Amino acid sequence: MDISLKEQKILILAIQQHKHFYSALKKIESTFDLIILTQTNTRNFLSAQDLDQKLYKKNTRIIHNPEEAINTYKDYNAGCIVIAGSHYLGPVISRIFKISFENI
Repeated sequence: MDISLKEQKILILAIQQHKHFYSALKKIESTFDLIILTQTNTRNFLSAQDLDQKLYKKNTRIIHNPEEAINTYKDYNAGCIVIAGSHYLGPVISRIFKISFENI
């Protein structure tokens, strides 16, 4: 993953406990200027605090509420904002951006 945008790059991340992503953490962290950690509060979610403890570089911000976390994109003049990790974020993304994943 080599994103060479000069603008700020932000990742909004929420994952489930069973995801095996730890080997990719250093690469993920080096790609993004800021990682906003959130949680879905659904079955088997990994808490934002537990996820934060697994990261090496501390370019993170914890926002427990996923809707609030995603809405923070408005606060940044970022050239790239990525929302990733859990399909449980889908309903929140649909509400905020007024899109339906059924039509994509």
